[in-house]
Amino acid sequence: MTVRHFIVTGFRYVWCYIRKPVSFIYDKLFYADYTCSLADILLEKRNEITPGLLISASRSLDIQRYEKTGDETFPYQIALRSYKAFPPEFLKRLTQDFLVLIHSVAKNGYDNNSRIVVDKDLFLGDGSHRIGVLYHLGIMEVPVRCVFRRGFYSRKIDMFCKLNIPPQMLEDILQECTRMQQTFLERGYSFVLWISGNEDEQVRHLIFGLTPFVEVYKTYRIASNTTRYNDGYLVQFTPWNLEYAVTRKGYYAKNVKRIESILSKRIANLGWNQQFAISQNCLEGHTMMETVQAFLKEFEQSEKTE
Repeated sequence: MTVRHFIVTGFRYVWCYIRKPVSFIYDKLFYADYTCSLADILLEKRNEITPGLLISASRSLDIQRYEKTGDETFPYQIALRSYKAFPPEFLKRLTQDFLVLIHSVAKNGYDNNSRIVVDKDLFLGDGSHRIGVLYHLGIMEVPVRCVFRRGFYSRKIDMFCKLNIPPQMLEDILQECTRMQQTFLERGYSFVLWISGNEDEQVRHLIFGLTPFVEVYKTYRIASNTTRYNDGYLVQFTPWNLEYAVTRKGYYAKNVKRIESILSKRIANLGWNQQFAISQNCLEGHTMMETVQAFLKEFEQSEKTE
């Protein structure tokens, strides 16, 4: 054994024992509290389903099953925990705590002092049961505590697929993941792009240049994927390979910054003078969409009155 190998092995051995307490102390010292949407936490990131999304979807399915059949065993969460040999007492206490949480939030509302824990890229660290309850009740805005490190994301999503989970249950969870993504879009919890101008063709041309980075969704039954608003066009979208960067003042999606750069260059190269604004997160995008919805509703009412 070389000296280098001895040092590396010793460091790994020591780090294995001190990692958790060091991370705990670091998280206590460096964090920020926000309010964000469930979509910011659960949207597919890096173009794939995250462990947090998969687990939260299983919580949602357990709640739906409980409300329909009264089943208090919560089989989906038990199935996802089959990778470890948990004692029966632990699993029983887990299901009891979940049941208490469901009734407590439904009766008393959500305690904003109970913050969901996320890491620097808004990957879920703690709070999947609470997220499942909030999503089921339609509460889309949640208080979070963001720690300034990367530590909750694992690319080993295949670990769940290798478990002894009945194929139908796994299929149910994956389908619920898809439904959750669609729900966020339908309720306006996505990114929003506003471009000034009255020429529809110009807006289409600019959006077309974003296709390698943005998947544009049809909203408000507008076939062109755009909504006229305030001397411009509003587009709801979800960027590919979503990854957040967090600062002490807030958080934003890195790909949104890239989209801003691409748009600025395209407008400059074309010699146009369009202005544009992009929401920096899903919560801000939802606020923009709410403003537009209120504007359209008021416009429709004024037209009927006339």
